[in-house]
Amino acid sequence: MINTQIIHRCRAFVACSALLLSGPAATAYISLSGGVLQSDGSASDTQAAINAAPAGGTVQIPPGTFTWSSGVTVSGKAVKIRGAGGGRVVGMSASQVSIALGAQEFTTSAGGLPISNGQILTIYRTGGIVSNGNASGIGSMTGIVTSYSGTSLSLNVTASLGSSTQSVWIIATQPHTTLVNDTTGNTTSGALFELNEATNGSVDLSGLCFTGGTGTADDVVLNYTSGGSPVLVHDCLFLSTTNVDCIFSDTNRGVIWNCSFAALPFSEAQLAVHMKGCPASSWTSPSTMGTADTSGTNNLYIEDCDFHGWLNATDMDDCSRSVVRHCLFNNAGFGTHGADTSTYGVRHFEIYDNTFVFNGFTNGQTLNLNWWCYLRGGTGVITGNVMPHISSQDYGSKADINMTVMNLQRNAGPNPCWGAGHGATGNSYPAPRQVGMGYVNGNAGNDSVTYKGDSEPLYIWNNTGGYQVGTTDYGGTQCSNPDATADYIISGRDYFNNNTPKPGYQEYTYPHPLRPGQTGILPTQPGTLNATSP
Repeated sequence: MINTQIIHRCRAFVACSALLLSGPAATAYISLSGGVLQSDGSASDTQAAINAAPAGGTVQIPPGTFTWSSGVTVSGKAVKIRGAGGGRVVGMSASQVSIALGAQEFTTSAGGLPISNGQILTIYRTGGIVSNGNASGIGSMTGIVTSYSGTSLSLNVTASLGSSTQSVWIIATQPHTTLVNDTTGNTTSGALFELNEATNGSVDLSGLCFTGGTGTADDVVLNYTSGGSPVLVHDCLFLSTTNVDCIFSDTNRGVIWNCSFAALPFSEAQLAVHMKGCPASSWTSPSTMGTADTSGTNNLYIEDCDFHGWLNATDMDDCSRSVVRHCLFNNAGFGTHGADTSTYGVRHFEIYDNTFVFNGFTNGQTLNLNWWCYLRGGTGVITGNVMPHISSQDYGSKADINMTVMNLQRNAGPNPCWGAGHGATGNSYPAPRQVGMGYVNGNAGNDSVTYKGDSEPLYIWNNTGGYQVGTTDYGGTQCSNPDATADYIISGRDYFNNNTPKPGYQEYTYPHPLRPGQTGILPTQPGTLNATSP
């Protein structure tokens, strides 16, 4: 029996059993054998346990739902922080269903999901809009599986939130340890977890469900330390309802895997993974794409994760180097930042072997997804992905890989209105650190902040699904007689979309070697979540 009173007190609307929500009676951390300490679930006691843990030790956060108004910090010590289990998104459905109690029927997008009779699931609606930091239109149903065969799922719903009918759903297992974000910090300052790289090994965080409360700081922050080791984040569920980042990184190393990121409702603001403030030397040193990252510690790797309902699940910003692979983007896009409103912009990105899923409808329920990849600068590779064309009667046809030089027509950042007054002729090419620029020989000189960039084209090849490539402009009247992106980002010069592989490029080892023993891989990887659009 599900305790609905407890469910409705859970701010992120995570429906859990009463057993999992009843926290332990302990009031201070307990020292167990083998360097393991268990906190009472509060932020203060978890911090005390982290401080007391030996290097290489483990801090356990017990089952329960815990509201944190302040976070914890890990500095200079490689510790493992373990929740009792975060749950995971295990499936999707495009069934037209009204939120209600009682028997509900769903057709899942794939068969063979890790679902069994008697299991408790929560099915979340991914529609709605976030406006001015407030979520509206959130809906969910929690119940017991009465049957599951093929793609037919029957659920006896015993608790629900919200109303109306929706056609885009995600199916999640129950978390055991849930943290409600009620922080009063300022984005990265005061995050639930501020994880500073340690020099004696990797800080490791797993087994938690993060949900939005009234918090103003991010859920997890990864901070650079000179000589530090990559931070590891895995097997977590992020249910985002407010305009904070799930994970913010100011370091170009780390591994994130087996995590689900759900924007509830559809996000036009917050981010699943945000990178910014990485070392400026990133723009004055050669690429570490593919096997050029000889140690696997020079890029941030995101693998075997799934993203649901994000206009931009990512913002790969100043000097960032990232690899996104073997992930699912369910009505969700990948985004980068350029040297426009940011100082440096993205250095490079790799997007490969991912599956992108779009649901287009004719009844106003399409999520207004504008692209699979929104690229504002830097270079990279996009290969081996399943990318259907984004087109619906509700919102029309979109450029699936959308490239822009935003500061041609935007009066902001270190290079405002670049090329303005030249009449769209492109003779101020290249714009600093635009798409197709990197660091090769260092002869191009600097703008007002750092190296402008050598020609290092973006390569797009071996993708399937009918995707389209295009350019757009910022628009508006901020710049007089502005240039246009189409005169700056040109096929055959700044990017190649003719199935030509990037010369000399080879993918880095997968799974990432820092995933200890590969034991964390669950049967709920994106391969079981793949779907075709209706």
